[in-house]
Amino acid sequence: MRDSLNWVFRMVILDHIQVLFFLQALEGFYENFDAEFITVRTKAREVLQREDDLNEIVQVKKHPNIL
Repeated sequence: MRDSLNWVFRMVILDHIQVLFFLQALEGFYENFDAEFITVRTKAREVLQREDDLNEIVQVKKHPNIL
C-alpha cells in the first residue's frame, strides 16, 4: 500500500512540474499575444485557490470530527 501511495505522490509531483514547465514556456507567447493575460490568469488562480480554501473550511465546520 505504501509503495502505491509513493507512486501516486510521485506522479502528482511530476504532473505538477510538467504543467509549470509548460506554463513558463508559453509566457513569452502570452505576453506578445495579450499583455494582460498573465496578470488575469494569476488573479483567476488566486480566486480559485481562495475558493478551495474556503470550501475546505466549510467541510471542517460541517464535520468537526475530521480534525
